[in-house]
Amino acid sequence: MITYKKLNRILREIDPTAELIKGNGYHYFVGASVERAYTTSVMVNTLNSLSLDQWINEFLSIQKESQGAQ
Repeated sequence: MITYKKLNRILREIDPTAELIKGNGYHYFVGASVERAYTTSVMVNTLNSLSLDQWINEFLSIQKESQGAQ
């Protein structure tokens, strides 16, 4: 089972400012390495809608998009 604490700990290893936050029907990433991305949202209701690897891949994809926007 994935927890916000566990996922955010892993995200902070990639970017010390990174965090996943729950919205109403979606989640979104914040942090310096994703701030220039077009969107940082992932449209899933629950944290466990995606596996841990899928969450990390979503973050890395958004991070890559953000870096390309510079």
